[in-house]
Amino acid sequence: MAPSICSFKGCAKVGSLKCSACREACYCSPEHQRMHWKEHKKVCKKASTANDVDLLQEAKRSGDPRLLAAKLMELRKMSDEALRSRNFEKTVAIGEDGLKIVQLLPEPMRTIENVRVHLDMVVAFQHLKKHDLANHATMVSIDQAKQLHNSKLYQGDAAKKICDLYMSSCLCRAHYLLDTSASSISPSSSSQEEMEILREAKSLA
Repeated sequence: MAPSICSFKGCAKVGSLKCSACREACYCSPEHQRMHWKEHKKVCKKASTANDVDLLQEAKRSGDPRLLAAKLMELRKMSDEALRSRNFEKTVAIGEDGLKIVQLLPEPMRTIENVRVHLDMVVAFQHLKKHDLANHATMVSIDQAKQLHNSKLYQGDAAKKICDLYMSSCLCRAHYLLDTSASSISPSSSSQEEMEILREAKSLA
């Protein structure tokens, strides 16, 4: 069978990456898949559960960073759509799939993506009234982002990305603590932690 050509307009390279939703569009790189999504989503068929599971298993078996990155990109788009449509159960399910892939990534990408997935899940958990899980997700996000930031192992764009992520985690935790009625934390301790976290976020800005 002849190799598939990248679906991105003007590209003649072989497309080894497939859209996880329809399994028809092919791409030579995650970048071309991302650039083509605006057009492709108009005709893309939704993935069946079986296809999604198959691709997840394929990504886990291969350990190919390109395939893992493409799958995470697809899951992030699906998560955004689920949040916009207020399908919070689906957001959580997508996040759980994402966490399985995140564990296969090298550092610092592993921690960065782990924090991002947990931040998405915070919103869903809050709407689902699963406050213990929302609280845990904010703690995981801020703890891991802080450890990565304080390690000082990365420079340039990676360091900036880590700093921005840490600040986002601080703000997410602070905003969560504002809703003391949705937290098991007492209002006084909640307010104290909130102020400390906001000061930390301000120092990063």
